[in-house]
Amino acid sequence: MIADRYNRSVLMFGVEGQAKIERSTVSVVGAGGLGCIVVQHLLLLGVKLIYIIDFDLLDETSRNRFVAAKASDPNGKVKKAALLKRLGEEINPTVIVEVIDRKLETKEAFDAIRNSDFVFGCVDEDGPRSILNELCAAYEKPYIDAASDVLEDGAFGGRVVTCIDGNGCLSCAGVLDRDEIQKYFENENDRSLRRKIYGIDHLALAKKGPSVSPLNGVIASLAAMEFVLALTGFGTPQFHLEYRGHLGTITKVKADSRNCRICKQVRGSRKGALAERHIETVQTGI
Repeated sequence: MIADRYNRSVLMFGVEGQAKIERSTVSVVGAGGLGCIVVQHLLLLGVKLIYIIDFDLLDETSRNRFVAAKASDPNGKVKKAALLKRLGEEINPTVIVEVIDRKLETKEAFDAIRNSDFVFGCVDEDGPRSILNELCAAYEKPYIDAASDVLEDGAFGGRVVTCIDGNGCLSCAGVLDRDEIQKYFENENDRSLRRKIYGIDHLALAKKGPSVSPLNGVIASLAAMEFVLALTGFGTPQFHLEYRGHLGTITKVKADSRNCRICKQVRGSRKGALAERHIETVQTGI
């Protein structure tokens, strides 16, 4: 029986649509400015179970966008994922929230993703994105990637890429930076050698870029709506949406998966996917 609290949702998605939401298990990778708002939407929608995969601590610079923090929460002592679990207990205790206090490249995180019906990627780097892209394709898990961005020329916006039923992936969407991915997977010897040859990467010295709650809210809400459309059948999710806030536009981008290794070779391969090797890399301390 659908609870009265979801009455207005039922008016939009129908009884069966809401029932599908309440049966769903979702992993959210990254509990930062985007991930916290995605989790908030999932709690209000009433999903069955949320895995929050993140090990970061709350700090003062997060408070302009992290919706689960209270003024009394101490900086540097409490995990963001734990605060989101508390938020769930406060606003919708019927939703089970499990915290995976680990890096993405761990057995615990991979198991949560494998056990999920949907996966959200709300991470800052393309290294973790590439892992999620491969892992979700290998296990045929619907994957929604969200990213926001503020550029030096005043342009700002973000994107949502929804990879579902073989419609495409982040690789064929052309949104992954191969140089950034390569640097992410370097070991200390590789990094040391590169510093000797090229010097310290200016990107490694730069402070983190701008990030504000309203922009994150737009992107996270687009991602949550694509999730609802895909799950309930209320509408058709788009593969790739690009938001340009400075222009006031949202545009659709088509996928080109004709020569994509992920779509053609990795999808459906399960444990044969290269993504599986990353667990051993982290757990052996490499």
